[in-house]
Amino acid sequence: MVLCHDLTSSYYEGEGGSLAQFGYSRDDRADRPQITWGMVVTPEGLPITMQVYAGNTTDNTTGVRTRERLTEVFGLKEGIYVGDRGMKSREVLEDLHAHGFHYILAETNRNVEEILDLAKKVKPVAVDHQNIAREVLDREGRRFIVLLNEERRKTELEVLERRIAQGNSIVAEARRGWARRPSRHHHILLKQAQASLAAKGLSGLFERSTGTRTRSRDSWLRSRRGLRAPDERPDGGSSRPIPISPRRRSFGSTRASRWSNKGGGS
Repeated sequence: MVLCHDLTSSYYEGEGGSLAQFGYSRDDRADRPQITWGMVVTPEGLPITMQVYAGNTTDNTTGVRTRERLTEVFGLKEGIYVGDRGMKSREVLEDLHAHGFHYILAETNRNVEEILDLAKKVKPVAVDHQNIAREVLDREGRRFIVLLNEERRKTELEVLERRIAQGNSIVAEARRGWARRPSRHHHILLKQAQASLAAKGLSGLFERSTGTRTRSRDSWLRSRRGLRAPDERPDGGSSRPIPISPRRRSFGSTRASRWSNKGGGS
């Protein structure tokens, strides 16, 4: 039996009960308390069970409780548990395996970079006209299905390029601010740039550059007085005083899913 499990949340207007807590809002209403509730359904959408949780409940803390309810209340001794990447934790995987359940869980790409590299050496299989799949086994015998949707990958890369361009504009404006007022401490401009990136939801795409020298207020004062340290450049530091740059990572619609082999690992 296939068991599809997911969570959502509903926010409150006014006052709620003890379950009303602040947490991750799927309604983009972080200013309101909410409740979180999860449901298990069949692939056809028929509900099996629903549970209500406090609004600050995270997805991966509900997997074991859901399995216990399916086993103890509904008498299910086996099945295929399907969940998104938020449901995955070591505790959940061990519990499902210990109680005879298979599972299909989405993975976060950064957690399975070795699997994605191995998948490049595997012959792809067409799933439909949009998706191709590659099957990989890790050292522990766990089965991964790596999917690639070229059309979605193209769309996501276009969106990514626009977002990086938007972030680069914020960083460039901070650097222009430094050029206009070099006496201003660069850390102030750096924090302002980081705050602007966060406000636009771009923080995850940018990072502090490593190994980049930045011009401090002291070096600026020394340069004005004709003084500098023996190893200091005449201009007092780096030509990039705001050390923020796009992260080096691969993007696109490559998705890894973890499949269990019952009796052969988690």
